[in-house]
Amino acid sequence: MLSSIVGIDLNSRDIDAEYSSSPAQKKTVKLGRFAKSHWALGQDHPERDPSVTHVLLDWLSSTKSDELERTWIMHDIPRFIERNGHDFKKEFVGGVGLSYELFDISIRRLKQLDSCIYPSDIPLRWRHILESDFAMHALANENPAMNFSIRQQFIEQIVDYELPRCRMIIVPVHSRGLWWAYAFDLREHNVFIIDPSSGSSDDDIVDMMHSGTIKLIQDSLRSTVSNLFHGWELSFDAFEKVVVRISQSPCKSFDSGFYTLFCIKNFNGDNKIHINEAAIIKFKHYLLYELFGLKENRGILPTVYVQTIDD
Repeated sequence: MLSSIVGIDLNSRDIDAEYSSSPAQKKTVKLGRFAKSHWALGQDHPERDPSVTHVLLDWLSSTKSDELERTWIMHDIPRFIERNGHDFKKEFVGGVGLSYELFDISIRRLKQLDSCIYPSDIPLRWRHILESDFAMHALANENPAMNFSIRQQFIEQIVDYELPRCRMIIVPVHSRGLWWAYAFDLREHNVFIIDPSSGSSDDDIVDMMHSGTIKLIQDSLRSTVSNLFHGWELSFDAFEKVVVRISQSPCKSFDSGFYTLFCIKNFNGDNKIHINEAAIIKFKHYLLYELFGLKENRGILPTVYVQTIDD
């Protein structure tokens, strides 16, 4: 866990992003009632047959196939990401922590699955999940609204729903080999701290460790919305911090990315998320399968996945 905001290594990642020197054309929006969660609507992401999802991870664990050399994921928006089979093998079964790239590809797939839940004629979502580059810009004291990737995540066509009516804005963060996330509840004025590495630490300690980071991200969210929208402003003056209880024991650092993604997927606005090692193993099987279903992927998928689809 962070000892202080000063300890964050802002050079841990080459953001590799494009910037604009010109202000963005603001998007005019109207406010309305916040959308209901998909759980409230009795919906969730589709279940997958474990006998199918297990095949993929088992194969990845043991294979030395030449297919590892080729690019499995090539995805352009909101920023270009490319990952080959070796990257997947290292991060899913090799004990290497999730990279920014695979984490963000996972976010893109979760958002695609969210889109499948709501009727196409109702442009609403309960949550808006940002990719990891937003927090990186915020913690580096940069203006996220000048970054093309951030603009894509707020005002471009990939956001095909009324963002101001999202009740939750979820911001993942990575530092010193650990992942965690914040969920900003715009209706109830809470910021939920979702930190799998906190274990059973007292709420006051977790609150203190995250206060500086939360302040920087709130400031960046406020300025980004102000720079990119007409008719929508954010204020976090009355927000209360809520620590989400995940597990009595801190997760292993190299698994914090998977724990955080699991929590993002299953967070329903409560202060508890039930999770254990068995659930994470099952989630890894599920996630690997779902990543290969990513829409607009220009990579070449491994044959074993194609065979599961054919079957």
